[in-house]
Amino acid sequence: MRHLEETGQVGRELTIDRAGTGARRRGNMEGVKTRPGLDRDESPPAVFKESQGASLRHIPSSDNRSAGAQIGRQIKGLPNGTKIIIKGVD
Repeated sequence: MRHLEETGQVGRELTIDRAGTGARRRGNMEGVKTRPGLDRDESPPAVFKESQGASLRHIPSSDNRSAGAQIGRQIKGLPNGTKIIIKGVD
């Protein structure tokens, strides 16, 4: 969540676009090496159309996968093209 907050994605409207996820992720990850125990986190996540040219950071794998799973559960069943807003928690 910190990466999303620091890059201004919390409160911003994002568009679900599952079909383009792989291409955006490949483009965003190009040239960024992996590190043991860390994932390359995208902000905003690749499932959103606005992710092209996303900010990338290495974060603990468990944090990244947990956040991704939470977002995935929350958008499950919503069709591509749906606009969502990620909200921060207090």
